[in-house]
Amino acid sequence: MKLLELKQPNIIVVYGGGFQPFHEGHMSSYRQAKAAFPGASFFVAASNVTTERPFQFSEKQFLAQQAGVKDPFVQVGTMSYVNDNGRKVTSTPLNPLEVLQHFNPERDVLVIVRSERDPMKTTGTSYYQPWTGIESAEPFNKHAYIYVTKKHDFSIAGNPVYSGSQVRELYTGADDDTKVQILQDLYPKATNLKRIKQIFDKRLASVSEASLATMRSYFAGDKDAEDELQITKQRKYYDELKKKEAELAKKYPAQAKKFTPITNRITKVEDLDPEVEAENLLEFLRKIHKRWAIVSKRGGRPLVYFKGEGKPSEDWVERQERRIRKHKKK
Repeated sequence: MKLLELKQPNIIVVYGGGFQPFHEGHMSSYRQAKAAFPGASFFVAASNVTTERPFQFSEKQFLAQQAGVKDPFVQVGTMSYVNDNGRKVTSTPLNPLEVLQHFNPERDVLVIVRSERDPMKTTGTSYYQPWTGIESAEPFNKHAYIYVTKKHDFSIAGNPVYSGSQVRELYTGADDDTKVQILQDLYPKATNLKRIKQIFDKRLASVSEASLATMRSYFAGDKDAEDELQITKQRKYYDELKKKEAELAKKYPAQAKKFTPITNRITKVEDLDPEVEAENLLEFLRKIHKRWAIVSKRGGRPLVYFKGEGKPSEDWVERQERRIRKHKKK
């Protein structure tokens, strides 16, 4: 019998995430949700976006299965539609069109799983509501529901861990024996540890690549990335910061004349303070929501937007920086 022909509503549970990589914290949320919804149609969902983080969808899927996920692992982001307001809506883990297309929007109930570490704000009038039970649940053409799992700390190779960024950091800085231990701790039920290691070595082989991803997020004003930046080891950060400065200096030569390169500021790598060095870079021009703006060196927030067409000239940038510096001195 097809799902759409069933008279009783299906409870659709979707646990979506970045899974960079899938780890014991994710597995804990998965187990909690499975226990809370024993008869549900259960799915794990992720995209194939690798702009800022390394693991591809097929690798996330394989790692989740090696960790013990038994339910369908679905790729989101492959479908979209135009809503009544003319806005294009693309599938995400919060709106998993690839899953929902198989269910009845006027009858079936959608539950989204979120971790206590990353809860989702809900209001009385929002589409997403806290899960309180099937008795008060409405179909997903009216509401979706958020089920929050308890956070779960764990250890790998003797190190306390709670995030994917920490897993990546530990792995890139480990020797080969420690890498094997990390993977054994991450995937104790794995049947193909050799393949897991091949994936990790391929995606986390370059320390500079991992550091650059952190820096991109940092300069974009990502608070989580600020926390990640604080735990980035100094030696790994130093070389990438030099590259970043060179890249910015080439792109914005006028500003580049105003700061001293890190190689002249730091004589010993061990003296490097990533937070201080991040603040030593001046404000820079970047696009914020498709508009050019001068952004803050501290948190990446926009300080002034360009109102003209196209990309602002260096003269405009310099004028705005003079205004910003003058304002700071007041």
